[in-house]
Amino acid sequence: MKLNVLNSAKKALSTEIVRIKTAIAADPTSKFAKANQHVLARDVLDSVWVAGGELDFGGVIWWTLRCDLVATNGNFAAVSFSAAGGPDWDLGIVDCWVAGAFVVDPSTIQGNCNFTFVVGAAGEGAVVLTLYAPDGTLYGTFAGAAEGAGAAYISGSGSLNVG
Repeated sequence: MKLNVLNSAKKALSTEIVRIKTAIAADPTSKFAKANQHVLARDVLDSVWVAGGELDFGGVIWWTLRCDLVATNGNFAAVSFSAAGGPDWDLGIVDCWVAGAFVVDPSTIQGNCNFTFVVGAAGEGAVVLTLYAPDGTLYGTFAGAAEGAGAAYISGSGSLNVG
């Protein structure tokens, strides 16, 4: 199964934005709603930093995840995210290219970063990585066609570096 990486990334980001807007509508005074007001902007998808790069994931119960991206909106930023942990529901080794977008300027974010990561692959498959600030502010979503074998649904925190 060949996946169109850019369409997968756009769909993943759009799905995440719908989820956030639904949560904000349900409780507009919550901490989460306040942290994600930038998602309510009508042109949020037109003012993103497009990003692409390599994602590596591996482990059995204990895992490591690394994603190195180059982001641009006319300016450029190199972004590196890494996390390790366990025990969790995970199994596999996956190496792939991902594409997506930051909905915030990457040069304004660095340090501790929360994430969710999903992979399903048996030879080929798909991955989705979503990055958040510790307060729940959406940073961005990235998706790609996975190569390798793996199954995982994990979340936690890691380190985000922008250079």
